[in-house]
Amino acid sequence: MAKEPTKQSGEGSDNYGNAAKNMAKAAKNAGKTAKAATDATRATANAAASTVKGGAKVGKAAASIAKGTAAGGVWGAIIAAAWSLRHTLFKILVCVCMFVLILIIVIVSLPIIVFENLVGYNKDDYGEGMNALYASYDDLSLSIADTINGAYQTTFDNVMNMITLGGYDRAMSLLNLVDKAVGNIQYDTCYILASYSVSMLQQGTSKENLMGKIESVSNKMFPISYEERSGTRTVLQDGVEVLESISYLACTIMPFDSSVLLDAFSLDLDAEYEGLNMTNGEYVEYLSNSLKKTLGNRVN
Repeated sequence: MAKEPTKQSGEGSDNYGNAAKNMAKAAKNAGKTAKAATDATRATANAAASTVKGGAKVGKAAASIAKGTAAGGVWGAIIAAAWSLRHTLFKILVCVCMFVLILIIVIVSLPIIVFENLVGYNKDDYGEGMNALYASYDDLSLSIADTINGAYQTTFDNVMNMITLGGYDRAMSLLNLVDKAVGNIQYDTCYILASYSVSMLQQGTSKENLMGKIESVSNKMFPISYEERSGTRTVLQDGVEVLESISYLACTIMPFDSSVLLDAFSLDLDAEYEGLNMTNGEYVEYLSNSLKKTLGNRVN
């Protein structure tokens, strides 16, 4: 019967004893210029040798390593030690490669991940690819803009109705109207989308639900303040100039108040986000910035 080949130590697994011994030799050779370093190295070598004695038998691979160490000096010892640990080093290399691969996948998938979690992106509605993502964002952005601009127009119309129904002098009221919002309606679409997503814990988001909540607070987006005032003006009666008493409305339309959206979303920015070591406010900022980086210069 043929004798089964025996597996030498170091052929299928790492020889940690040889690795320690070879590294000790490298340190010993490199430190010969200093007596203190030599003494320390000798102690390390003795400890490594004791470890080797308690380990498995040295096989063919270990013999080759020792030969390379003797021939190559410090570098030979280092290379030999690396060879002894080749199996472990290979596993580490595989892990590093897997980590890089996963990182690449995450970066490539970021646009899809962001839109699925934030705005309920659905490839059945918009298709696939970056153009579809742009279409999804543009659709939501336009809807939000229409709602906010519509809220401003409604507020302005309400002011005009107050003047008319109250019997106030229209010319004087318009002269005293301070409109801080017209032509300067500023808001951050990405921040609005991120706030909505966080308030929903990124579950069950939809355009219909988002717009319904935004529209529910449209009458609060542009606060107004006003007061009734009285004055006089010169009018011509029967060819004679006389003073006439009038009343008018001094009204101020304030800029867009984005805080009402947090009320619509029932979102407390200071509360801790579920499952993460950060507040809702911090997570909103993170998601908002992710959207902006994904979309580039398309955000307003």
